[in-house]
Amino acid sequence: MTKQKFHIKTVTTVIDKEMFLDLPAKVYKNDPNWVPPLRSSIAKQLGPDNPFYQYGKLQQFIAVSEVSGEPLGRIVAAINKRLIERENKQVGLFGYFECVKDFEVAQALLENACKWLRERQITIARGPIGLSTHNNCLFLVDGFDSPPMMMMPYNPSYYPQFMEEDGWDKAK
Repeated sequence: MTKQKFHIKTVTTVIDKEMFLDLPAKVYKNDPNWVPPLRSSIAKQLGPDNPFYQYGKLQQFIAVSEVSGEPLGRIVAAINKRLIERENKQVGLFGYFECVKDFEVAQALLENACKWLRERQITIARGPIGLSTHNNCLFLVDGFDSPPMMMMPYNPSYYPQFMEEDGWDKAK
């Protein structure tokens, strides 16, 4: 892992959104097993017309290199009011996590997502989960030597280690 100078920023501009959407291609560029999701599908999921916004809110973050200006990681923090009502707990979500192989970048992304949730009185963070508990859940923890099965997660092998190093527990 290379130590890089970077900063975390909220996604607010069209350029930020493009960086957010393009980042996975950078993370997986040398991974022959990665099957990219449709970029337009991710943009639509996070776009303003998603019914999620009727009962939820989110914030996208990107990690940006101070040297090159290139994106190094991304994450979404989300509050799904239906989930809070169903569980009767202040549960927030993080998802759409992608990161180069740099623990400090991963840690900063996770901390910024959790800080955003805490600022909105959320006391429990779960992830990786998309905008609901019905999609984009979990990290792959083994089986990195073959293409993913349909509707199953796929990620670099270092993600589970990063989560463990950052103090996250597996869901029970």
